[in-house]
Amino acid sequence: MAVQDSGNNLQAGARGPDHTLVLVALEEITGNPFQPRHSFDEQKLRELSLSMAHHGVIQPPVVVKREGRYQLVIGERRVRAARQAGIKAIPVIVKELDDSGLLEMALIENLHREDLNPIEEAQAYHALMEEYHYSQEQLSQRVGRSRPTITNALRLLRLPDEIQEALASGGLTAGHGKALLSLEDPALQKKVALKVLESRLSVRETEELTRRILEGKTALPAPSGGEWKEMEEALGSYLGTKVTVRGGKGGKGTIVIHYGSDTEMNRLMEHLMADMPAIRSHSAPLESSLL
Repeated sequence: MAVQDSGNNLQAGARGPDHTLVLVALEEITGNPFQPRHSFDEQKLRELSLSMAHHGVIQPPVVVKREGRYQLVIGERRVRAARQAGIKAIPVIVKELDDSGLLEMALIENLHREDLNPIEEAQAYHALMEEYHYSQEQLSQRVGRSRPTITNALRLLRLPDEIQEALASGGLTAGHGKALLSLEDPALQKKVALKVLESRLSVRETEELTRRILEGKTALPAPSGGEWKEMEEALGSYLGTKVTVRGGKGGKGTIVIHYGSDTEMNRLMEHLMADMPAIRSHSAPLESSLL
């Protein structure tokens, strides 16, 4: 079976200096225990699966032979997409690697992909340092990343688990995590992270908030408490969107109606004006003021 790998024509069964190209049944391929990436974009998987159904496997995954089966080193996304496409066998590059080499190759290959989340990247650096006893300087040279990049990534692993989960899911960015680390106290970090998520603060806004907290110039607002939950849920259900209610001193407070696009904002305005004649009678000035 002829396949392509980085523009070179290869034949199944062909041998290179340190590898062999063979056609392998998907059921014979096992996962990589050192895979740093734990989440896969389902939409991108479907797109790759459709491409494979039409064009086959353009770039073979890399595997090692283990106990009569083939263990993935790199290419798990390609294997998953091939399964979705109903492909029964794919070409793979079989390399000769021990467990140590398998770990290093898998981690370094994945570090050079753009879709590792900040926690997966930090865990990959940590695993390489643990396995090979690299210093940060040695790791920097090995993976081609600056030492400050590696240092900042590793520091994210000091954050509480809840914040690491938000970083892994995309709710917070590495920049948010770096700003939160300046607070040092885990309890305070979690409170500020909740504030950042609720108010959708940018990295710059988060940095400003943490700076003011450290300087004693601002107190962190308490997150929405149980006393407001019923009101938030009732208003959110009525409007069909997220609503945040915050109480303040002297009976004052704030009601925040969240929307994700101009279309959703217009829907909310129509919904409100349909039931509020006073607003409807002033709809033209109100709408123009929002533009």
